Amino acid sequence: MSLFSEHPISNNVIYHSLGECSDPEAAFLKLTTQFLELEQAGKTVLSLIHSDNLPAVAAALNAGLSPSGLIAFKDPRGADIDIVELHYSSAKSGHESFTPFPQEGLTDGVVTLRISARPDGHRMFQDHYDSVTRFWSIYPDIPFSQFDKDCRLAGLYWLLGEKMMLSIFENETQELIGRISLRPVVPPKVGDVGYGVFSGFRGKGYASQALKLLSEWLMTDGGFNRLELGVKPENVASKKVALKAGYVHEGVSKHRLINQDGTFSDQLSYVKTKL
Repeated sequence: MSLFSEHPISNNVIYHSLGECSDPEAAFLKLTTQFLELEQAGKTVLSLIHSDNLPAVAAALNAGLSPSGLIAFKDPRGADIDIVELHYSSAKSGHESFTPFPQEGLTDGVVTLRISARPDGHRMFQDHYDSVTRFWSIYPDIPFSQFDKDCRLAGLYWLLGEKMMLSIFENETQELIGRISLRPVVPPKVGDVGYGVFSGFRGKGYASQALKLLSEWLMTDGGFNRLELGVKPENVASKKVALKAGYVHEGVSKHRLINQDGTFSDQLSYVKTKL
């Protein structure tokens, strides 16, 4: 069942929400005719979908709707609620999702990569304040609430094509041992990669294995043409990871990466491209 309601201020904006639905794909395909009629009547149609309802978000995207924002609020119990806002336009959408990630994850037999989930947030928050991580990091202090939200919404971010957040698991113990991420940059099919392995699991080759595993998938099934990563010159371990995973040194960007004391380091740029 679909519900339509007018915006409380502007009667030219129509909100749409999809109720309980076993086949959101079929529902949105049927709705496009109604959306078009509303558009032709001068209305702007905004579809609101709960962030947990990924099948409905995917169906809306497949029907040509484009994401326009995320509405965050708390329910009466104080729990976080996030609503995806998508807008309809009869013009062709320029939105591109990432290639769906394998449901079982990616593995080389030693490590497995899976889209991050809410339980991973606590360990990632701990690692953010690890002394080694902080020394090399370019990021400021980040509260736990942000890690919790990012891990909770990682599947949505992937679907919307905003960023890839993956957790690295050790196959032998099934323990969460690190993280690896990608964000698309301005040229199409180019991504910026970041990675880190948690204290207690460093020096075992896990970072290079995870980077190689993800990079190979991105270059084949993932549809990327070029992957980039930046390393501070003194970070010998990270340079070794990049080279071992098949990346090549491309150049130096002067004073690009901020340090924790506010100074800037050069960036050594490493790339991997399709042959």
